[in-house]
Amino acid sequence: MTHSTSEEKKEKGFNKSALKIFLFFYLFFSLFRFFIYGDSILSKDPTVILTAISIVVFLIVNSWLKSLLTINMNKKKYRYLISPIKSAIATYIIISLIRYAILQDSFVANNIEVIMFSIMVGIMESVGAKIDDVSPRDPKKEPDRPLKYYIDKFIINAKPFHKVMFLVYGSCISLLIFIFILMMFE
Repeated sequence: MTHSTSEEKKEKGFNKSALKIFLFFYLFFSLFRFFIYGDSILSKDPTVILTAISIVVFLIVNSWLKSLLTINMNKKKYRYLISPIKSAIATYIIISLIRYAILQDSFVANNIEVIMFSIMVGIMESVGAKIDDVSPRDPKKEPDRPLKYYIDKFIINAKPFHKVMFLVYGSCISLLIFIFILMMFE
């Protein structure tokens, strides 16, 4: 009987997660092409396969680079500037790949909608960091509680601050979904 080491377990888990991500994006792109172009449900188009592989490679490289960086992620400069820019660039790359796979658009999308959507994601992340800074609750001092407690406290018996946050986050998410739908079917 062979005992596997923790490194082997990590590698197997990493391979499984990469395969799951690949399958998700492959099926996602295939179904979109099925509904838009009438291709087969499991697309044999190399564009779909290469795009799904590209997204997996991009996510893997991004996770490797995160572990190599020695940036203090709690500094304001990182949370308000570097992280939102990084998210905007990652969003632009992924949306460009999605448009390339589904709509057969150019590989690097130069549409204003894609650029504005990516900028909105960066702005939302920066606003989220600011909201976390002014939030009245300190997550380090608060013990872990069940989900029912948080639903009662922040949704059912919400304070005015939490109601405003629901409004801000809800409107930002609705705006992003609306822009994304307009962008995909222009």
